[in-house]
Amino acid sequence: MCRTNLLTGWKRLKPCRMKMRLKKTLNQGPRSMVSQKPLLSQNRMAKKLEKKEYSIRTCVSCGEKFPKRSLFRHVWNGNEPVRDPEQIFSGRGVYCCKQERCIGKLMAAGKRWEKLFRIR
Repeated sequence: MCRTNLLTGWKRLKPCRMKMRLKKTLNQGPRSMVSQKPLLSQNRMAKKLEKKEYSIRTCVSCGEKFPKRSLFRHVWNGNEPVRDPEQIFSGRGVYCCKQERCIGKLMAAGKRWEKLFRIR
């Protein structure tokens, strides 16, 4: 238990607790203050940055997987597919990588558009 000294206002601890406190303070030097653990929110942010979470999409022409932002998105306009540069148009979109042969393959799809955009 703690006893408060009436004259000084300091708390006196039992000897066993006092030893524990001394051990803790001896282990903490001036460098230990600098190398304290970061806050929990900082740990979460660091983990998120390490993971680098991306939305992964598949190119409909070549079948390779890429991060969503590195692909072109195409949306069905009623008559033909239209490129959606900001990826904001509503409706089903298909993704195509930026290689010319893949874009050409998508535009020449013809009857395959029905399957890609699920028209019917």
